[in-house]
Amino acid sequence: VVEGGGKNIEIAVMTRDKGLQQLEESEIDSIVAEIEADKAAAEAAKKASHKEGTP
Repeated sequence: VVEGGGKNIEIAVMTRDKGLQQLEESEIDSIVAEIEADKAAAEAAKKASHKEGTP
């Protein structure tokens, strides 16, 4: 079982202006939630198109 959310994820971003910055857990959680929503929408669209294609 894999836990959702940003508890087990660390993300760092490096830019010329600000150097290396590690994202906060809340920022990671919002990114993970957006990815999960996109994934669910894609899966729903796939199921809908699969049902339409079935005679």
